[in-house]
Amino acid sequence: METQNQRTKLLFPWDFQNRGLDASEVETEWRYMRKYIDLLFPRSRASRQFWAYTAPHQYQAAAKLEPLKFEVFTSYFDADSQLVQDVKEECQKRPTRTILILAADDGNYAELLRDAREAGVDVYIWGTDNCSDRLRRVLADGHFIHWDAPFVVTECVEVIKELRGKSITRSEFGNQCKARLDESEIYPYDVGFSNNHPYSSLLRWLERQGLVVIKKASGKRDAISIALK
Repeated sequence: METQNQRTKLLFPWDFQNRGLDASEVETEWRYMRKYIDLLFPRSRASRQFWAYTAPHQYQAAAKLEPLKFEVFTSYFDADSQLVQDVKEECQKRPTRTILILAADDGNYAELLRDAREAGVDVYIWGTDNCSDRLRRVLADGHFIHWDAPFVVTECVEVIKELRGKSITRSEFGNQCKARLDESEIYPYDVGFSNNHPYSSLLRWLERQGLVVIKKASGKRDAISIALK
Protein backbone atom coordinates (compact mmCIF):
# COMPACT_ATOMS: atom_id res chain seq x y z
CA MET A 1 0.00 0.00 0.00
CA GLU A 2 1.16 3.54 -0.72
CA THR A 3 2.43 5.54 2.25
CA GLN A 4 0.71 8.76 3.34
CA ASN A 5 3.40 10.85 1.64
CA GLN A 6 2.71 9.13 -1.68
CA ARG A 7 -1.00 9.96 -1.74
CA THR A 8 -1.56 12.47 -4.49
CA LYS A 9 -5.34 12.58 -4.96
CA LEU A 10 -7.83 14.20 -2.60
CA LEU A 11 -11.63 13.97 -2.62
CA PHE A 12 -13.66 16.34 -0.51
CA PRO A 13 -17.43 15.73 -0.60
CA TRP A 14 -19.48 18.02 1.65
CA ASP A 15 -22.99 16.97 2.62
CA PHE A 16 -24.08 20.58 2.76
CA GLN A 17 -27.76 19.67 2.97
CA ASN A 18 -27.22 18.29 6.47
CA ARG A 19 -23.96 19.97 7.57
CA GLY A 20 -24.55 23.35 6.01
CA LEU A 21 -23.56 26.86 6.96
CA ASP A 22 -25.07 30.28 6.61
CA ALA A 23 -23.85 31.82 3.35
CA SER A 24 -21.92 34.47 5.29
CA GLU A 25 -19.86 31.78 7.04
CA VAL A 26 -18.87 29.66 4.06
CA GLU A 27 -15.83 31.59 2.89
CA THR A 28 -14.34 31.98 6.39
CA GLU A 29 -14.78 28.34 7.40
CA TRP A 30 -13.44 27.09 4.09
CA ARG A 31 -10.40 29.38 4.20
CA TYR A 32 -9.17 27.61 7.34
CA MET A 33 -10.01 24.15 6.04
CA ARG A 34 -8.17 24.85 2.78
CA LYS A 35 -5.06 25.95 4.71
CA TYR A 36 -5.32 22.79 6.82
CA ILE A 37 -5.49 20.61 3.69
CA ASP A 38 -2.50 22.43 2.22
CA LEU A 39 -0.52 21.78 5.40
CA LEU A 40 -1.32 18.10 5.79
CA PHE A 41 -1.70 16.95 2.19
CA PRO A 42 0.57 19.14 0.03
CA ARG A 43 1.20 16.43 -2.55
CA SER A 44 -2.49 16.41 -3.48
CA ARG A 45 -2.44 19.99 -4.79
CA ALA A 46 -2.53 18.92 -8.43
CA SER A 47 -5.43 16.48 -8.03
CA ARG A 48 -8.26 17.70 -5.81
CA GLN A 49 -12.00 17.47 -6.23
CA PHE A 50 -14.31 19.52 -4.03
CA TRP A 51 -18.03 18.65 -4.15
CA ALA A 52 -20.92 20.22 -2.24
CA TYR A 53 -24.38 18.62 -2.13
CA THR A 54 -26.92 21.34 -1.39
CA ALA A 55 -30.69 21.85 -1.18
CA PRO A 56 -32.49 24.46 -3.34
CA HIS A 57 -33.09 26.78 -0.38
CA GLN A 58 -29.30 26.93 0.15
CA TYR A 59 -28.76 28.78 -3.13
CA GLN A 60 -26.95 31.68 -1.45
CA ALA A 61 -24.41 29.33 0.08
CA ALA A 62 -24.07 27.48 -3.24
CA ALA A 63 -23.24 30.79 -4.90
CA LYS A 64 -20.43 31.23 -2.34
CA LEU A 65 -19.10 27.71 -2.83
CA GLU A 66 -18.69 27.85 -6.59
CA PRO A 67 -15.98 30.58 -6.59
CA LEU A 68 -14.15 28.44 -4.00
CA LYS A 69 -13.73 25.73 -6.68
CA PHE A 70 -16.56 23.49 -5.46
CA GLU A 71 -18.67 21.57 -7.92
CA VAL A 72 -22.14 22.13 -6.49
CA PHE A 73 -24.96 19.59 -6.82
CA THR A 74 -28.46 20.72 -5.88
CA SER A 75 -31.40 18.43 -5.25
CA TYR A 76 -34.91 18.67 -3.82
CA PHE A 77 -34.31 15.23 -2.32
CA ASP A 78 -31.70 13.95 0.11
CA ALA A 79 -28.40 13.93 -1.78
CA ASP A 80 -26.90 11.01 0.19
CA SER A 81 -27.31 8.50 -2.62
CA GLN A 82 -25.59 10.73 -5.19
CA LEU A 83 -22.75 11.51 -2.80
CA VAL A 84 -22.21 7.81 -2.14
CA GLN A 85 -22.29 6.98 -5.83
CA ASP A 86 -19.83 9.75 -6.74
CA VAL A 87 -17.38 8.86 -3.98
CA LYS A 88 -17.43 5.15 -4.81
CA GLU A 89 -16.78 5.85 -8.49
CA GLU A 90 -13.78 8.09 -7.79
CA CYS A 91 -12.29 5.94 -5.03
CA GLN A 92 -12.22 2.92 -7.32
CA LYS A 93 -9.75 4.62 -9.67
CA ARG A 94 -6.68 4.97 -7.45
CA PRO A 95 -7.66 3.97 -3.92
CA THR A 96 -4.17 3.61 -2.46
CA ARG A 97 -3.24 7.07 -3.69
CA THR A 98 -6.50 8.68 -2.54
CA ILE A 99 -7.38 10.74 0.53
CA LEU A 100 -11.08 11.12 1.29
CA ILE A 101 -12.31 13.87 3.64
CA LEU A 102 -16.06 13.76 4.13
CA ALA A 103 -17.73 16.81 5.68
CA ALA A 104 -20.70 15.21 7.43
CA ASP A 105 -22.08 14.05 10.77
CA ASP A 106 -24.52 11.48 9.35
CA GLY A 107 -24.00 7.89 10.50
CA ASN A 108 -25.56 6.59 7.26
CA TYR A 109 -22.19 7.14 5.57
CA ALA A 110 -20.47 4.58 7.79
CA GLU A 111 -20.69 1.77 5.22
CA LEU A 112 -19.29 4.01 2.48
CA LEU A 113 -16.29 4.94 4.61
CA ARG A 114 -15.72 1.37 5.75
CA ASP A 115 -15.67 0.13 2.15
CA ALA A 116 -13.32 2.94 1.13
CA ARG A 117 -10.89 2.10 3.93
CA GLU A 118 -10.93 -1.56 3.02
CA ALA A 119 -10.05 -0.62 -0.56
CA GLY A 120 -7.02 1.34 0.68
CA VAL A 121 -8.36 4.90 0.77
CA ASP A 122 -7.14 7.12 3.63
CA VAL A 123 -10.45 8.27 5.15
CA TYR A 124 -11.18 11.34 7.31
CA ILE A 125 -14.28 13.06 8.66
CA TRP A 126 -14.62 16.81 9.14
CA GLY A 127 -17.41 16.89 11.68
CA THR A 128 -18.85 18.49 14.80
CA ASP A 129 -19.46 17.33 18.35
CA ASN A 130 -22.75 15.91 17.00
CA CYS A 131 -20.97 13.55 14.61
CA SER A 132 -22.45 10.06 14.73
CA ASP A 133 -20.56 7.45 16.74
CA ARG A 134 -21.12 5.10 13.78
CA LEU A 135 -18.93 7.33 11.65
CA ARG A 136 -16.26 7.80 14.29
CA ARG A 137 -15.92 4.04 14.84
CA VAL A 138 -15.09 3.50 11.17
CA LEU A 139 -12.13 5.87 11.26
CA ALA A 140 -8.51 5.14 12.08
CA ASP A 141 -7.08 6.87 15.15
CA GLY A 142 -6.54 10.58 14.56
CA HIS A 143 -8.71 10.71 11.45
CA PHE A 144 -11.59 12.68 12.95
CA ILE A 145 -11.08 16.38 12.21
CA HIS A 146 -13.09 18.44 14.65
CA TRP A 147 -14.98 21.23 12.90
CA ASP A 148 -12.86 23.97 14.53
CA ALA A 149 -9.52 22.12 14.38
CA PRO A 150 -8.43 23.68 11.04
CA PHE A 151 -8.84 27.14 12.57
CA VAL A 152 -6.90 26.29 15.74
CA VAL A 153 -4.10 24.47 13.91
CA THR A 154 -3.57 27.05 11.19
CA GLU A 155 -3.62 29.97 13.64
CA CYS A 156 -0.97 28.28 15.79
CA VAL A 157 1.09 27.57 12.67
CA GLU A 158 0.98 31.32 11.95
CA VAL A 159 2.56 31.87 15.38
CA ILE A 160 5.34 29.45 14.44
CA LYS A 161 5.93 31.30 11.17
CA GLU A 162 6.22 34.60 13.00
CA LEU A 163 8.76 33.14 15.45
CA ARG A 164 11.16 32.44 12.54
CA GLY A 165 12.93 29.76 14.57
CA LYS A 166 13.87 31.99 17.51
CA SER A 167 14.22 30.51 21.00
CA ILE A 168 11.02 30.27 23.05
CA THR A 169 9.69 28.19 25.95
CA ARG A 170 6.68 25.96 25.49
CA SER A 171 4.68 28.10 27.91
CA GLU A 172 5.58 31.25 25.99
CA PHE A 173 4.53 29.55 22.77
CA GLY A 174 1.23 28.59 24.38
CA ASN A 175 0.65 32.15 25.57
CA GLN A 176 1.25 33.55 22.09
CA CYS A 177 -1.14 31.03 20.55
CA LYS A 178 -3.76 31.70 23.21
CA ALA A 179 -3.56 35.44 22.57
CA ARG A 180 -4.18 34.78 18.89
CA LEU A 181 -7.16 32.52 19.65
CA ASP A 182 -8.74 34.63 22.40
CA GLU A 183 -11.01 36.59 20.09
CA SER A 184 -12.73 33.42 18.86
CA GLU A 185 -12.50 31.66 22.27
CA ILE A 186 -11.76 28.36 20.57
CA TYR A 187 -8.70 26.56 21.97
CA PRO A 188 -6.81 23.28 21.34
CA TYR A 189 -8.60 21.45 24.17
CA ASP A 190 -11.91 22.25 22.44
CA VAL A 191 -10.89 20.30 19.34
CA GLY A 192 -9.36 17.15 20.80
CA PHE A 193 -5.94 18.13 22.13
CA SER A 194 -4.90 17.61 25.76
CA ASN A 195 -6.79 19.47 28.46
CA ASN A 196 -3.73 19.69 30.72
CA HIS A 197 -1.10 20.76 28.19
CA PRO A 198 -3.06 21.84 25.09
CA TYR A 199 -0.32 23.72 23.24
CA SER A 200 2.39 21.16 23.94
CA SER A 201 -0.07 18.52 22.75
CA LEU A 202 -0.65 20.47 19.54
CA LEU A 203 3.11 20.86 19.02
CA ARG A 204 3.67 17.12 19.41
CA TRP A 205 0.88 16.48 16.90
CA LEU A 206 2.45 18.87 14.37
CA GLU A 207 5.76 17.07 14.87
CA ARG A 208 4.17 13.63 14.34
CA GLN A 209 2.56 14.92 11.14
CA GLY A 210 6.02 15.88 9.89
CA LEU A 211 5.10 19.57 9.75
CA VAL A 212 7.56 21.02 12.26
CA VAL A 213 11.03 20.38 13.66
CA ILE A 214 11.44 21.04 17.37
CA LYS A 215 14.93 21.38 18.88
CA LYS A 216 16.35 22.33 22.26
CA ALA A 217 17.62 25.89 22.25
CA SER A 218 20.12 27.80 24.34
CA GLY A 219 19.01 30.28 26.96
CA LYS A 220 16.22 29.32 29.33
CA ARG A 221 16.24 25.78 30.69
CA ASP A 222 13.15 24.68 28.76
CA ALA A 223 13.79 26.77 25.65
CA ILE A 224 13.10 25.27 22.22
CA SER A 225 13.16 26.37 18.61
CA ILE A 226 10.28 25.47 16.30
CA ALA A 227 10.65 25.49 12.54
CA LEU A 228 8.20 24.56 9.81
CA LYS A 229 9.43 21.91 7.40
